[in-house]
Amino acid sequence: MPPEFFLDRNLGRRVAEELRVRGWTVHRIGEVFDGDAQDVPDEEWILHGLAQGWVPLSKDGRIKTRDREILR
Repeated sequence: MPPEFFLDRNLGRRVAEELRVRGWTVHRIGEVFDGDAQDVPDEEWILHGLAQGWVPLSKDGRIKTRDREILR
């Protein structure tokens, strides 16, 4: 089964559209959480995506250095 991706807001709609055009299943954070996920902490959306079996994608390089996100 091919992976499904969960995109952080910072990747934008265009990245999601391009992946979808290429046949990938993509879930945008703003489509999953209310208010375009403006108030959703990184650890929450990452944990939610992982619970669904989705691969989280973000261009926020700081996520990989923060303890709360690493523990997910």
